[in-house]
Amino acid sequence: MQASEQAVAILRRTMPAGHPDIARGLTQYGSALRLAKRYEESEAVLKEALVINAAARGTEAPETLAFEQGRFND
Repeated sequence: MQASEQAVAILRRTMPAGHPDIARGLTQYGSALRLAKRYEESEAVLKEALVINAAARGTEAPETLAFEQGRFND
């Protein structure tokens, strides 16, 4: 899980704000938190990923719809 958190930190430093790769990193980190039963943290991270993804790709993009339907790693 620490690796996912570090990866997000690197993405935030190297990518422009709102970049879809940041959303992808957040999704992986949020999923790791969920598996660790850190549900509140996971929810916040996954919601941020959803907001970024929707802004970057649109609300009808398959990736955004997967987030909304709870299929984070499909």
